[in-house]
Amino acid sequence: MRSRTVKKITLEGEGELRIKRKRGKVTIIRKEGFYLSPKMLNYMQIRTEGVFRPGQKDIEVVYALSGTHMKPDRLHTFASKLLLYDSNTEEAKVNVSDILSHVIDEPRKDTPELLIIVHTHPEGIPEPSEYDLEFFRSSEKAIKKEFPKMKVLYGVHAISGGDRPIGQKEPERVKLNTVKWSSITHEHEVSFYNSGGKTVEVVI
Repeated sequence: MRSRTVKKITLEGEGELRIKRKRGKVTIIRKEGFYLSPKMLNYMQIRTEGVFRPGQKDIEVVYALSGTHMKPDRLHTFASKLLLYDSNTEEAKVNVSDILSHVIDEPRKDTPELLIIVHTHPEGIPEPSEYDLEFFRSSEKAIKKEFPKMKVLYGVHAISGGDRPIGQKEPERVKLNTVKWSSITHEHEVSFYNSGGKTVEVVI
């Protein structure tokens, strides 16, 4: 994945992020919007492709991003046996308390201001199912009980391919809340939502 040149990223008040590049700047004004760096996209690609095994059934996996209120700077991977107490190709049932404990226990200066819980839809589309929407609502409620100021968002990461080379394509934002790209072997498309299932702006 080719790196994008970013000169400077500054937070300017609550709800605004300015990203200054070589050719102009991008400003997020929406309070829930956030910036996703090329490095973070690369981590997401590695995390999701690492679980695919030839000839085996694909299941959903869960990971999380955390960081400041507009810029995730860390990706958290989880052992499936700790998080997925029932999993198949249709849905992944997630143990939220284990996710939260894992994220908070990782050494860092402060408790993250932003938590984005992402799960994959193998051979699917990056849109939440009815089960996903129920999970968004219930998990945010549980997280806010412990950390009332934490911003909680959700990602649905559709991934397909793996059986043959398809060629790389650089990440691009194809919708306000959706980023799409391809590795050598897999196609990726990830969309972001709030707990109510509304789209959340992402800038890359």
